[in-house]
Amino acid sequence: YRKDEALIKLIVRAHQARKALSNPANPNVKEAAAELGISVPYFCVILRLAYLAPDITAAILDGRQPAHINRQHLARLNNLPAGWAEQRTMLGFS
Repeated sequence: YRKDEALIKLIVRAHQARKALSNPANPNVKEAAAELGISVPYFCVILRLAYLAPDITAAILDGRQPAHINRQHLARLNNLPAGWAEQRTMLGFS
């Protein structure tokens, strides 16, 4: 296994984005992004990654992701399916 620290940081940041968006003090994406000190477009990119299938997230945190999965690959995905089965297929976890 090889833990990819940059990839792990991206996943952690995604969950921070999800938490910021659920904070009642942040009435919109702009405020949530400001809380984290990031741009709205980047906030939207990473927010999607907070909804990865739990087993995909666990594999990334453990360093068990397929070799082609890295920070850049995930951040550049603009067609990540909402369904977990489809995510597994698309990302090579099935």
